[in-house]
This record gives sequence, structure tokens and C-alpha cells, in this order.
Amino acid sequence: MKSKFTALLLALFMVFMPLAGIVRADEKDDGAKNFVNRCYQIALGRDADEDGFNFWLGQLNDGKLTGTGTALLFITSEEYQSKNTSDEVYINDLYTLFMGRKADTEGYEFWKKNISTLGRNGVFDGFANSEEFYELCIQNGITPGYYSSSYNFDKLQKVNIFVDRFYECCFNRKGDKGGQQYWVQNLLDGKITGVDCASFFIFSDEYISLYLSDEDYVESLYKLFMGRASEEGGKAFWLSELKKGVTREQVFAGFASAPEFLKICDTYGIPKGSFTPIGRKDPKKPVDTTTPTTANPTSTNTTTPVPTVATTTPEPTCSVKMLELDGNKNTWVTTTEPCYFITEYSYVFVDKGIPVRGDSAKVIDDIFKANEKNTGLSYSGDFLTKSFGASLDMLDDWGLVDDCYLNGAFKDVPKPTSKFSIFVADNCEPSAYSRAVIVNPCDIDFNDELGYNGGNWALPHELLHVLNCNNGYYFCSILNEGFTTAFTYDCIKAVDNMDTDEKQYHYNYCYIKYEINESNAESLFIQGFEDGWDEYTYGYRFMIYLKTKYGSECYKKILTAANDFQPKEGYSDCLSREDSAAAVKKAYGDNVFKDFAKWYKANESMFDE
Repeated sequence: MKSKFTALLLALFMVFMPLAGIVRADEKDDGAKNFVNRCYQIALGRDADEDGFNFWLGQLNDGKLTGTGTALLFITSEEYQSKNTSDEVYINDLYTLFMGRKADTEGYEFWKKNISTLGRNGVFDGFANSEEFYELCIQNGITPGYYSSSYNFDKLQKVNIFVDRFYECCFNRKGDKGGQQYWVQNLLDGKITGVDCASFFIFSDEYISLYLSDEDYVESLYKLFMGRASEEGGKAFWLSELKKGVTREQVFAGFASAPEFLKICDTYGIPKGSFTPIGRKDPKKPVDTTTPTTANPTSTNTTTPVPTVATTTPEPTCSVKMLELDGNKNTWVTTTEPCYFITEYSYVFVDKGIPVRGDSAKVIDDIFKANEKNTGLSYSGDFLTKSFGASLDMLDDWGLVDDCYLNGAFKDVPKPTSKFSIFVADNCEPSAYSRAVIVNPCDIDFNDELGYNGGNWALPHELLHVLNCNNGYYFCSILNEGFTTAFTYDCIKAVDNMDTDEKQYHYNYCYIKYEINESNAESLFIQGFEDGWDEYTYGYRFMIYLKTKYGSECYKKILTAANDFQPKEGYSDCLSREDSAAAVKKAYGDNVFKDFAKWYKANESMFDE
């Protein structure tokens, strides 16, 4: 009926939990407390100790255990099993445990007659799924949970809690008995996915009859798909989209692809699945509340509810459509037209004819997160107000839209206010701007190709430039590129499903040899190099030194020191080479370049081919 691990955990908890003051249910009229106390008194034959009582009450109140799951853990504990109760006592104990009353004669006789056929597991199933226990749980604010001894206990608990989330988020109530059982069984049997379940709830009669405002609708999707309240920028974006004419179904599709929902599904051991809009029409007026409606989620039918299909498909609100990804690194979708997909951090706009890996959204978000973790910096800075490179609106002025994107294929895409933009198209030199990066198709293959014009390194590299911009001034090229080249490989190593040969990556920045000594280390930094690639390779060595001596957050200290400097005329938002060097010395002392030269001489073999 449950895993050996669960049984052992419960046994150890009950044996070694220190006894404390007794907590009695009559201290506060609370049904959940009564239930926990009953579990102790009936199953264990004793009052609850304070720590144990608070543990079980917390599990129930926090939605980590259902009522049926809690009862099972007590009734199958070693402490209860050691009593060796007769079938008659077992039946009476279940009446008291589940119903809080003595057995009625008719019911008692029924279970006594059938226990030899059903076994104790079958009898427990009957009590756990009884209408009486369900109603008592609802009255006392406990999630009843559907139970069946034919399913793995731990998996059953998780799926019950997952389904209960939908009832709470969508209907602000506990699941009805038939509906809870229906959805739990279908999820356990693999007949539906997490996204399927969400779509049936959101597009059910009961949900539609709430006739939520656009603001409340978006807020409920944040709660359902992300497990949190909305952030100001994100909510404003979706409300703006709805105002432009995007349908609620299309907004639902955007949320259904959220990496945060994938994490929620993974937590409960449920496949996320995907969603394709079919043209459902938004409700135009409130449903007549005097007419009873039956929501699909309360159905006990054995077949999956069939959604109503609109007669026409809504026109897209911009020139590109959403691309659905299944999250599998072994599957690919080749675009037939310009389109986009959404990640937690970004909107990714993809030109036509480009293969996109099924797990691209997750990998891209993992790149953002790895860059933050590896550097101690954050992408939460207001990149929309920065003028580094060019703003997205300036791409037309630079000719980049026409040159790179099929004469403006992405020209009228929505300008996100809460997320970053990534553009993917052929024959583009990877570039970073204040609110967008441009990369080639090979840069989102996440394979081990390396090269000047793209490969596994390009997207982390360009997003590190953005991270720099988000957290302070841009510096001279040696320092900027030193930062990105030194931390790109750290990012690749930290992200699953991105493989790059370390020697090959290292060679890219080490095949050029330098004579660096105490007298020229700073002057080389300030005067720079005629060949732009030398800026990368010298900067790589210098940043490896800073990382080795001062740790992974070495660049963060330089950005802080740069607050004492201002860009000079002709440098836009970038500090001059002299001021870049001065910021480094302010962070690490006047001798930092001489110290670098000494370290480099002692460790030059690190940069051998």
C-alpha cells in the first residue's frame, strides 16, 4: 500500500520523536486538529506529542498530505501493526478514524462480511473514498484525496495534491469526490498531461461562468502555471496583448509553455505536455448564474471531455506565431515560417527553416541562471533603460532588421517589456544589444561546434555582455571580452545538454602568444590592439588571473568600482580604456597589472596550445 521508505520514515519518526506537552483538540475547535488527534488515539493508542502533532497538522495544512494519505500512514505504521488487531477491531477503528463515530450496525455487518474477499486494503479503500469522509474533510479544510491501493502511495499523494491545486487555483474550492477521482486516475494512467488538465479546468463551464476580468484571468494563470503572483512587467505585457485582441486561449498557450510550469509538473512526477490553440472564443457576457452549470472537472465520465471548437481561427496579432516545444532534447521542430517561443527570461524569435531542439526553452533559461550564479550578477537590472549597443527599436536604423531578417520578418513583433529578446536567423554575426541578442541557428543547437561566427559558446557569450550592461558601465574591449570569454565556458559546464570540448574552447583564446611583463601589462591594456581578436585573447588571460586570485565574483567588484567614473564624450555609455584600467586598480590596488604579469609568468603554461 505504500513504499518501504515511507513506512520506515514514519516508524523512525514515531519512535525517535521526543515527547513534549500534550496537545488536545478541545483547546481550539479545529477539525484538522481533531483528525490528527484521532489518528494518534486510534492508530497509536496514545495522545499526540507536541512536535508530532505539529508535524502532521503542518503536512495537512500545507497541502503536502491528503486526509486519506495521513490515515494510511498511521494505520500501516509499525506501532499500529504491532497490535495485531482482529478484523472486527480493524473495521471499528476505521469507523472512528475516518468518521469520528462508532460503526452503524448495517455498515459494520457489510464490511465484516466482505473483508475476507476484499482484504484489509480493499476495506481501507472503501472508507478512504467514502462520501462521509469526503464531506468531513471538506468541512474541516482538509484535502480528502482519492485513494486506491492499486497505485504507488507516494505517486498517488503527489498527483492528488497536483489536482487539488487546480481546484483551488481555478475554483477556489476543494475537488469534488467524482472529479478528483477522475483527474487523478487519468493522470496516473498517463491518459492526460499537466497541460491537458489545465486546459480542461480553464475552459470548463464552471471557470467560464466566473467571468473574470482580463486582470483576474491573467493573475489566475500566474497562480496556476507558476505558483506565484504576477510581476508588474509581465502582467502589464499580457494585459496589453489582450487589449490588442489576443484571445484568452492564446494567452493560455503562452503560460502553458512556461518553464515554471514544467518545474511544477516535474515536482509532482507528471508529464507537462503541450497545448495548441484551436480557436475557442472568449466569453462575451457573464453566464446566467441562475442556470446550474456542470464543469468538466467534476465529471465522472471515463472519456476525456471534448472542448468546444470555434468555427473560425483567430487571426494572429503580429507577423509571427508561437512555436510549441515538447521539452525533449531528442526531438526537433523545423520552422516553416517566422515564429517565437517563450522562456522564463526571454522571447525567442526564430526565422523560418531553422531546426529548434525540443528542450531549447529550458536550456536558454539555464544559461541565464548559470551566468547569474557563476558571476554573482543579476539580469533583474532594468535593461530597457540602458543604451548599450542599440535598443530594439534602433535595429531598423542600424539596418540589422533588413540585413538579417528577411527584409523585416520580425519588424512588427511585440516589443516585450518584461522579458529579453533573442533573435535567431541565418548569416548573422552574434551581437548583443541593450534588450536583444542576435545569434545564428547553430547557437541554439547546443552542440559542441566552435567557431568565430557561432557555436555552443555564442549565446552564453552574448548574454554575458547583457549581464554586464544590466549591472553597470560597459568597459574597454579587453575587459568586456575578457569577462565574457572567461565565464562562457563556466556557463557551458553548468548547463545540462550543452557539451563543448574544453581544450578546443581554451585553444581559441590561447593560440596567440604574448610577452607580458611588469612594465607592459598595464600599457597593453590601455593602448589595446589593432587586431580585435587580440582583445579577446589578452582579456581572457587577464580575467582568468582575476578569477583565480579573487574568486568568481571578481568582475562584480570592478563594476562597483566603476561607479566613481563617467563616460567621456564620444564613448556613449562605455568607459574609456584609461578609466577602465583605473576602475580595475580601484577594485584591486595600483599594482594589479604588475601582479597579473608576475602570475602570468609563473603560470604561462596554463595558456599553452
